Amino acid sequence: MYASLVLSNQAVGFSAEYESTEKDILFVSGSSQSEDNKITENTEASKIIITLEISDLVISSKISSGPIEILSNTGDIGMEAKIEKIESDISNIGKRLDSIDASVKNVNATVDPMRGIKAHVWFANAIATLTFAALGIIANFLWNNISSLDGKAHELTKDVSAIKTDINYIKSDIKELKENTNSKLDKLLERSSNNQ
Repeated sequence: MYASLVLSNQAVGFSAEYESTEKDILFVSGSSQSEDNKITENTEASKIIITLEISDLVISSKISSGPIEILSNTGDIGMEAKIEKIESDISNIGKRLDSIDASVKNVNATVDPMRGIKAHVWFANAIATLTFAALGIIANFLWNNISSLDGKAHELTKDVSAIKTDINYIKSDIKELKENTNSKLDKLLERSSNNQ
């Protein structure tokens, strides 16, 4: 596991010392590395890039001059924050689905009474067709529109149900990923504790 840090000095000159139980400094830009695994840097460079391996070691750092600003911290160590962001996105999707579900229920509430009068419309259509051509045309129009609304309401209900099922699968995957990440972090803390 690697962590990439970008340190920026806001004053002229930068001095930092890093110590660890193992040789953790893999790459340092604008710095020199001594044999005893310590780095001391005094430079006017605006940024110094240090890459650290943090798998089975304990890292302690001391800033002897500054101020120093950590601009970014990327790598496996940020997985917890990424998982929380995904969970937040999933939660927002769930809220939007609830809104869609409520809209579908409103459509169903509107269509339900119409479903009840379909038989009456059919009967009226049969009578009107024999007696009044104009009423027969109106009845056919009502029949077709109610049937169309009914079909669309059923399709919306099925789509929302399928999306909610997918969301539940995603939530399960996120939960498993979070548990695995926490397990890895616990092991790292345990090893660090043993090294101390």
